Amino acid sequence: MSNKQPTQPEPIQPSVYQIRIKGHLDEQWTEWFESLTITLEENGDTLLTGPVIDQAALHGLLKKIRDFGIPLISVNRVETNETHPNRLKKEKKMNTSTTPVITIEMNTPQLSFRSILYRTIISHTVTYFATGISAAILLGYTTRMIRPDVAPIIRKITDPILIASPLFQPFRATLLAIVFYLLRDVLFSNRKGWLIMWCVLVVIGILTPFSASWGGIEGLLFFNLPLWDHIVGLPEVFSQTLLLSIVLTYWVDHPKSKRLHVILSMGFILAMLLPIISLLKI
Repeated sequence: MSNKQPTQPEPIQPSVYQIRIKGHLDEQWTEWFESLTITLEENGDTLLTGPVIDQAALHGLLKKIRDFGIPLISVNRVETNETHPNRLKKEKKMNTSTTPVITIEMNTPQLSFRSILYRTIISHTVTYFATGISAAILLGYTTRMIRPDVAPIIRKITDPILIASPLFQPFRATLLAIVFYLLRDVLFSNRKGWLIMWCVLVVIGILTPFSASWGGIEGLLFFNLPLWDHIVGLPEVFSQTLLLSIVLTYWVDHPKSKRLHVILSMGFILAMLLPIISLLKI
């Protein structure tokens, strides 16, 4: 009778993959991709490198990237001389000879219109309400609105329609969301996305709208009002568009930020409730 022990099957070694995504990820994403090395490349892409145990784990990782709304560029399996896969976590860069085995090219964006619409409505309404209240207090809107030369063309601050103005902001935000969705590849997953959005809003929405509006260049030409009346409102709209750009792009790029979601949701509820309460008291 043979005394030889049956040989144990060798454990399956995980394959090493390089996943290239569009845009740079910041440090808070490391907890979501803790098994992978995150390398920020000069061209603006991010390279995720590390061991993946099997195809099921790979598809789970790709599903996570899709659910986060991160644009996926390519996926490559690589060969490496590294004998201990756990060391990949500690290395910032790894020397590998890359042999592409599978490549998945995805040029279509993963962001849905619904996700952009939802966040645009909340972000716009909250920033509109907050900056409007602050400007009314700090910039003396009440006094300006009752001036004899201004009163015939602008509502008083106590007018019910003006009080209800926050309730109309979700409709404005819906129009903004359509534009943001069309420009999603430029505005989101881009380190300068907030700046691009702000410049678009300031230039097209404030300074050079196609209609003659207060504070815009055409408004200066068509309205026979003092220059100060055009300038005094610019801090409010500049501030609101800046806050909207920063908050919205950050929220879309960090959809799992629970703290931001709670703060903005509470602000949205207040922006809806306070005007309703004020209208009921009239």
